[in-house]
Amino acid sequence: MLRIPHVICPDRGAKQINVPWTRLGSGFTLLFEALAMTLMTAMPCIKQVCIDMSAAFIKGVTGNLPEVEITIDKFCAVKLVNDAVDKVRRAESKGRPELKRSRSGWLRNEPSLSAGGRRQPAALTKLHLKTERAYQIRLAFKEIYRQPKQG
Repeated sequence: MLRIPHVICPDRGAKQINVPWTRLGSGFTLLFEALAMTLMTAMPCIKQVCIDMSAAFIKGVTGNLPEVEITIDKFCAVKLVNDAVDKVRRAESKGRPELKRSRSGWLRNEPSLSAGGRRQPAALTKLHLKTERAYQIRLAFKEIYRQPKQG
């Protein structure tokens, strides 16, 4: 990956120069983006793409491949659901001190939790918390990806 030249100033922090092959906030170079779009339009057999949820990706695909079916990347969708569970937990923890330091118990997959981490959500389920309801929605969402593939 090509690094963009930068200078570190003690008063103003790090400063990068503008370069012609990239745009602000882009993780890829313009040349790569142009190549990817050219390849996609040259391949009329593309029927489905799996992309990030970013508006830029969606706009790029729908603008260049209007007939294609878009599938949102699993990891982006799971992150969105996890962020929602954590947002509910954070809001509710202001009035429920027992939710403090319980983040990993609600967001990590059960096999990766310690025995104490597995007990934590289980012990809190008896309190009928909004966080518990959000957690149950998270588990139901994850079941979608466990369904057998069709076709």
